[in-house]
Amino acid sequence: MNTFLIYVILGIGADDVIIFLDCWKQIAVESDTRKEGEYTMEERVKHTMMRAGKAMLVTSSTTCGAFLATATSGLMPIAQFGIFAAMMIISNYIMVVTYFPACVVIWDIYLKHVPCCCCFRSAKTSSTSDEISKSPKKPKSRYSIKHKSFDLDD
Repeated sequence: MNTFLIYVILGIGADDVIIFLDCWKQIAVESDTRKEGEYTMEERVKHTMMRAGKAMLVTSSTTCGAFLATATSGLMPIAQFGIFAAMMIISNYIMVVTYFPACVVIWDIYLKHVPCCCCFRSAKTSSTSDEISKSPKKPKSRYSIKHKSFDLDD
């Protein structure tokens, strides 16, 4: 049963990450339209945590409460699973509100503008862009998935 918990924790963690990143992007848009100027990094993290932290706390606490309710089971393995799952959800929440914002800030400051992946090619380096620009015909729809390409217009 503890193996099943990996997927539950991954789902809750992914949900928390999506909530945090959505709020992070919303705060960036609000920062651009403010009359007082853009938010500093500290203000941006503070506003994101105030907004996203509540939603993450509610989702994590309700799930933790549900697993703690199974701790009252008369079957010892089920009760232990509930306690272990609740502890893992608490640990997940702590990691999402401490470690993940730090990673996002590091990414935003240092890594945001660094090209990182070979599977995303720009139009300048793509061989298909040269073929499309030279041909007078309507360009074909080409999609590339991990160095394999296929045409949709065939």
